[in-house]
Amino acid sequence: MAVPRVPAIVVVTVVVLAVMTAVAVVIVIAIALVVVVGAVAVLVVLVLAVIALVVEVAAVIVVAAMVRLSLVPGMTAVES
Repeated sequence: MAVPRVPAIVVVTVVVLAVMTAVAVVIVIAIALVVVVGAVAVLVVLVLAVIALVVEVAAVIVVAAMVRLSLVPGMTAVES
């Protein structure tokens, strides 16, 4: 094992922090839009919330896949 493996908990922590930061940025932008534009921005807020949710779900899927590969190095594909 010449290449050191990154612990799964480190990967999970980094990804979760990145997702939380992205969601926080989206929320701040949404609040700013509501203050500046008014009720018209509600639709934009909903779109941003959906985007944030999709990103979060994708991040969870990626983390789960990375953890699975880290825990089972021999398995490269899902066995049926």
